[in-house]
Amino acid sequence: MTIDPHAIHDTIVYLTYHLGKAITAFLDRGSFLYWPFLLSAIFLALVVAVVTAHARHGEERRSWRSVVREYLSGNVWWHASARADYRLYFRTRSSCIDIQRADVR
Repeated sequence: MTIDPHAIHDTIVYLTYHLGKAITAFLDRGSFLYWPFLLSAIFLALVVAVVTAHARHGEERRSWRSVVREYLSGNVWWHASARADYRLYFRTRSSCIDIQRADVR
């Protein structure tokens, strides 16, 4: 059994390209992870936390920090439906990359 050096080279180029793309997503203007988008999303989340905290009356009223802590907890981010969303996202993303890679060859 011989190993094709071109296949190894193509695999290394493919992996380094996509790893570099993932690492530099914060600098890519076409990415949803571009830093102005992230800052505006964080700002809007904090505004919603403050409004949510102050919308309650009496003993139900909480600080905005407790609201943020609640929504950043593992109960929300590791809920069964959230894990299903993560799986769906990564499967769709990987199949799109496979389709793009198949078009190149």
